[in-house]
Amino acid sequence: SLQGLEGIRSLGLSAPSEEQWASIHIANNPHLRTVEGLAGLQDDLPSALVIWNNAKLSSLHGLEGIRSLGKMMKSKWVGYSLYIGGNDRLRNLTELKGVHGDLPGSITIENNPNLHSLRGLEHVRSAGRNQMFGRSIKICGNTELQSLDGLAGLRGNQSGSVEVVGNDKLTNLKGLEGIESLAPDFGGQSLVIMGNSMLQSLEPVSKIRLVDDESLLITSQYNATIQAPRCPGGWYWQRGTLMCRFCGHNSVSLAHSVIESDEAADIVCLRCGWWFEPSPEMDHCYVAWVALAYLASSFCCLAIGCTLLALNFQFSSSFNSQWRLVGRVVPISNICPESAERGEGVVLTTWIPHGLKERRWRTHERSFPIFLSGTGNIYLDTSEKLSLRARILAGERLELLDAQGKPLEADLHSSMGKVAIPAMETLVQGGASVPLFISVTLSSLLGIAGLVITATKYERECAAATLAVVAVVGSLVVSLFKQWCIPPTPLRRRLDLYQQELEKAEPNPQPTERGAMRALRLGQVLDLYRFFKGFLQERNMYFMEPHLIRPLTARHKLSYAEVAGPSSVDWFVSH
Repeated sequence: SLQGLEGIRSLGLSAPSEEQWASIHIANNPHLRTVEGLAGLQDDLPSALVIWNNAKLSSLHGLEGIRSLGKMMKSKWVGYSLYIGGNDRLRNLTELKGVHGDLPGSITIENNPNLHSLRGLEHVRSAGRNQMFGRSIKICGNTELQSLDGLAGLRGNQSGSVEVVGNDKLTNLKGLEGIESLAPDFGGQSLVIMGNSMLQSLEPVSKIRLVDDESLLITSQYNATIQAPRCPGGWYWQRGTLMCRFCGHNSVSLAHSVIESDEAADIVCLRCGWWFEPSPEMDHCYVAWVALAYLASSFCCLAIGCTLLALNFQFSSSFNSQWRLVGRVVPISNICPESAERGEGVVLTTWIPHGLKERRWRTHERSFPIFLSGTGNIYLDTSEKLSLRARILAGERLELLDAQGKPLEADLHSSMGKVAIPAMETLVQGGASVPLFISVTLSSLLGIAGLVITATKYERECAAATLAVVAVVGSLVVSLFKQWCIPPTPLRRRLDLYQQELEKAEPNPQPTERGAMRALRLGQVLDLYRFFKGFLQERNMYFMEPHLIRPLTARHKLSYAEVAGPSSVDWFVSH
């Protein structure tokens, strides 16, 4: 006996041997009848439990307090977690019922001639891979063993092979049905069933997925006549073999499908398409409504986020002649001084809504930087030497400020050009009731999360990736073509109409010698003034030249007199 060890409450690791690490190693004790002396153990064993070659040991009473085996083996060389072998009188393992969870090492129960049951191991979920042999579970040479029910807690994938060999009274493999897949051992075998003379059915292991058919070793030698398996949906049986074969991922088949050769597998197995998934019975495909809903909603969210970015941001070199990321670029309709009575200085009116909204929580900073380009006024076009700011007046109106945030006092005018906001300001000021950075971030994250769930949980990787690419590419297309959707400004439309009038009057303008032959009639000057009177107002030639004369003559690269039709004069008076 092991009397005298009752005071031990926990154990550590043994020194490493050639075979394994062990916390308890009880071996080669021909007269040992009981291990009750270890009843004080009430802890996890950091390494293996080995009980080997104890001829008179009939019970494991005393080991009830052990809760797990080999927790520290994860960082060590892994061999056995549990080895019970060569114990001639041992009848059951019920005293190990406290052991639970995933064991890092393998389980081997072998050569116990009086062992009737494996009850006691029901709470073990998986066994690790023995690095010496590549096995996870070995049940061998237990001549009185009648059932594997004690292994019914095994679930999922096992990292090594399973061997059930030489158990003469074993009639079925119930207890192994929870295993989903096995990996081959170092001999290339994943599942070995042989030498069990009363075994009649392989049904519990017929659905285990193996690396390949060659890793399966089931021989009828010393086994009873094994009945052909009745395969469930998603599986099929080929005559001349002993196990069901899996149709494959996202594939279905009718229950009890039978084929004569490998070539016929494509006939009984049907692969479900993108928008379908196997039924729970795996015997037919049905529309994957949940996956479709995830895909559709995720795509919409991602597309909204990408489109908001495309509509409100762009790379431009129009401002300061440097490529930079700016916010929404909007055409300018008018810039002019407003009434001082209303506390407004120089006001910029955009042709379409600028999309900015003043945030009440930004009380400390009401103005923001602004970029202007193509206004035809050197005091408005921003550059490294000229910085401007702005504050929001209305949906299409901004008051221009100097670099210190003070109203401009100069008499500045323009009816053309573009205005843009820095990217960071667009994130905060952009958007209607919700700031742009919140709507973009929220919709993009929801879309990405939904596509990830669709790809992982519902196994639609290709569909999710395709829709993500479509959303991004679609937003880029929107970004490239968004400027085409903006209608011409009022000035641009008037210029186009007047250009047509000029072409009617002078279809083929020709260069004319400078001097008395290149003059305009008073009527031509008055026609120009009347046509653009709404834009000219009280403005002078500093406004007229960049806004009217230069655009009307740019195509022909001639003077305005040559485009409108020159006349000759006898006298010329200049200021």
